[in-house]
Amino acid sequence: ELQRPLLKRRGQATGHEGTLQGQSQADLVSRLVADYSLQPPPRCLQCLETSGYLLQIALAILRVLAPIVMWFFTALYYLYKVIPKQELLVIYGCALCFFGGEFCASIAAVECFRRTGGDKLLLCLQDLATNIQIANEASLEDDKAAGRDLAQLSPKDWYQHKAGVVLTAVDPDVVVKACAGLYQGFLGLLVSLKFKFAWTVALACSIADLLRKPVAIVVTPILVVLLPKGYHKWINQIINLTLKAIAVHLAWKLQEIISAVQSGLLGASLVGTGVITLTFQGFSWASGGRCCKRKFDPDKSFLDELIGLPLAAFGIWFQLKNNFSLPFPYNLSLLPLTILESVLRFMITWFPVQETAFPTHR
Repeated sequence: ELQRPLLKRRGQATGHEGTLQGQSQADLVSRLVADYSLQPPPRCLQCLETSGYLLQIALAILRVLAPIVMWFFTALYYLYKVIPKQELLVIYGCALCFFGGEFCASIAAVECFRRTGGDKLLLCLQDLATNIQIANEASLEDDKAAGRDLAQLSPKDWYQHKAGVVLTAVDPDVVVKACAGLYQGFLGLLVSLKFKFAWTVALACSIADLLRKPVAIVVTPILVVLLPKGYHKWINQIINLTLKAIAVHLAWKLQEIISAVQSGLLGASLVGTGVITLTFQGFSWASGGRCCKRKFDPDKSFLDELIGLPLAAFGIWFQLKNNFSLPFPYNLSLLPLTILESVLRFMITWFPVQETAFPTHR
């Protein structure tokens, strides 16, 4: 007992960020694991058996979508590494010019990510990616070792077997710490976005409050007739939530118009400056980054404005003409970003971040 170290060495598995309390809890869990069997309690088994079908459906969907999502982001990362910086700025400017209004929340999230400790989140993502790669390699080795035995398993047994392989391969402390870092970073990002789009939410609430009384006077008698008497207590909430949903849609449409003008001007400025710079210095992909003929100062020239202003007008007109919806085939290629945009808008509007990030102790 006297030979036991007082503190664990750095790099060993610890809980609660390496505190003494976390180490004592980890020791307690280790003793309990050694004393008791690894079978879960009967109630947990009943819950797992009840939700087995839902888990199988979710895992089947994940098994189909995961390779597509991984391929998409792998291709994006490869393009990000291959394309030089100046050309990337031109591509980013074109995206802002033509799609800035549609993805206003996503673009704002990227800016907040860069300014609010994005490096820490990238480290967490790198840790998760490392564990995912380890789990994938373990799964491939298991396929080679098992061979035809896996093909004879039922879907339920196959998922249980693969879950065991993954849980055995990954490092739980690293995964939990990375997920906690991502959650904290997500809350900080969401707080920043709520401050940025606070006027949008306030406008939606104001529109809903102003329209509630006249709409209630008109709609309430109709709902009283249409709904059974036992459902009359829901009339107030039906009117309230419907008005809020309509007001939120209108407020975000106005935000899309403002963001379209702002992002159109900013993106066109990036494109104009980038094109003139590449023209003067030579394209990096053609010259290998060695061609540097002349230097271009955008503050002392109007050439970038001559290119940027017509492009900005065309980009704003393009977004207004399509009603801030992506035409084919952009709607398919940018479907993951569209889903992300919808999730961010929902979280900005409806997620109670104050109670989550700053809980009150009663």
